[in-house]
Amino acid sequence: MSSGLILAIHNGRLIDGSGGKPVEEIQLLHSGALTRMQVLVAATRDAAFAFGRQADLGRVAPGWIADLIIVAGDPLQDLEALARVARVIQGGSVLSQPMQDGGSAGS
Repeated sequence: MSSGLILAIHNGRLIDGSGGKPVEEIQLLHSGALTRMQVLVAATRDAAFAFGRQADLGRVAPGWIADLIIVAGDPLQDLEALARVARVIQGGSVLSQPMQDGGSAGS
């Protein structure tokens, strides 16, 4: 963002089980005039920065910690693609089923 403000998206559930709706948050930010790229950066790199983990989270690179989702579509063209999870890679393992709204995925 040109103002220098770091905007981070919370992309997980809170201890009490609430939250965990990053796709809705991403869509709201995009409707508020942020580009698709800006909201994706807020959900990844800037979220790692906000949690003080910019040294090992927030990007896909050798030696970095990364859980990934493979989606059906291109989020840079359509943010709804983030809701269409085709596969989850977690802890270095490809899971056979995508995670379901906070549930655990089977392998």
